[in-house]
Amino acid sequence: MEELIRDRFRAALGYNAALKKKDGLPVRRDLQLDAMLEIVGGKRLIHCHSYRQDEVLA
Repeated sequence: MEELIRDRFRAALGYNAALKKKDGLPVRRDLQLDAMLEIVGGKRLIHCHSYRQDEVLA
């Protein structure tokens, strides 16, 4: 689970870099990554819940 979350945040940061790039082809919008960017930017708050202690420690 930890790796999945980390990968999505990395994908969002890469997506953000591609959006800010001025040259090249336009980037196709990705609504999931747009939401992740709001989380990274502090515009969207999240609440995480887990049942297992090893998920909390991650």
